[in-house]
Amino acid sequence: MQFQDEAAAQAAQSCLSGNPDVLAVESNYSMEPPDLPVGVGNASPQFNLTPRPGDDNNCQVIVGLVDTSVGDLGSSLDQFLMKPLSVAGDGSANAPAPSSDATSADQITHGTAMAETILQGLQANTGGNTSVKILPVNVYGSSGESTSTFDVTSGIYQAVNAGANVINLSLAGSGDSTVMHNLIQQATKQGVIFFGAAGNTPVTTPEYPAAYPEVQAVTASAGQGQIADYANRGSFVDLMLPGTSIVPFDGQSWAVSGTSTATAYATGIAAGLADSSHNCPTTVIPTLQKKFGVSLGGSQ
Repeated sequence: MQFQDEAAAQAAQSCLSGNPDVLAVESNYSMEPPDLPVGVGNASPQFNLTPRPGDDNNCQVIVGLVDTSVGDLGSSLDQFLMKPLSVAGDGSANAPAPSSDATSADQITHGTAMAETILQGLQANTGGNTSVKILPVNVYGSSGESTSTFDVTSGIYQAVNAGANVINLSLAGSGDSTVMHNLIQQATKQGVIFFGAAGNTPVTTPEYPAAYPEVQAVTASAGQGQIADYANRGSFVDLMLPGTSIVPFDGQSWAVSGTSTATAYATGIAAGLADSSHNCPTTVIPTLQKKFGVSLGGSQ
């Protein structure tokens, strides 16, 4: 809907707030832009993943990657990607992002780096033979620079409706969205698990959606069990994993760092554990908490 001016918009908001058929009326908060990968000279990890048919227990693991667009991973890895969805920018929600949206000539997207980081965690925990698929959901549009709580909520909704039962949210913002939280609560009751980035500022204040109780909030380690100097250390944090990943793209190695990377590792490991044990994703949360769980100071 469009309104003539701010006063008209506020009047409509007030009217909707008093309507018993309206679940919630709230502001549409902006989310932090993703950190871009940086080209490096290090050797990239070697992938040795082979697909296998999904299980017949109705619990095939599908990872919903709610992020920027995902580019071409190469012939050996593209087979693990499902047809992408887009809920922001031009095009319909079910149309794949245009090629110009996926990558530029010399830059890998954040979503591409997260997909490959998830696959690294997946490979390490399945022995390289897996039925897991990644469903890319673009919530950043063609620019890849900004998104909002509304678009992220829409992305989660699309991913769950398309069958995703593990949701990777390598993004964060300070806006607490009632609508997003309600959706996450409903999906959790249906057996969907969520991993969210704690945020790349060394504070203890909550970042969303990671701070919701239903989301496994992931912060970044700098090695030897120490939290990275840039990472959020609030009491809402559940897990701590490595904050840097080296991924290949277009014949070059790229480094991406942050709690978003740690989140992708957690997602890949969870998906791999569920797939290798032929169980539903909800069963692996205690294992992750035992191995990577942390108890940090601070308050929400």
